[in-house]
Amino acid sequence: MHPQSYTRMQYQYGGAYNANAAYMVPMGVPPIIAQKMMAASNAFRFFDKDHTGFLNKEEWAQCMGYLGITIPESEMDRLYQMIDFDNSGHIGEREFCEWFSSCY
Repeated sequence: MHPQSYTRMQYQYGGAYNANAAYMVPMGVPPIIAQKMMAASNAFRFFDKDHTGFLNKEEWAQCMGYLGITIPESEMDRLYQMIDFDNSGHIGEREFCEWFSSCY
């Protein structure tokens, strides 16, 4: 899937999100998707410098570069808003892992 044409899938998690606990992979996902989500979670947590469970635009851009993902500057804001599914103004770990595993 092309990252700029992402459509969020519905996932079922076994519990509430906790930034202080290990990332919880959604129930029933294939092992390859679980691996992608765990890789995304590791990168996410590395760049979540303030340990809030969210990436602001600067942290997100750094994380994307670390993962080798190059997005044209003209598309950065649109993609950030697309991944920010709940329109909170920042990207949560689940949002990021779901996007990454769908596109890479």
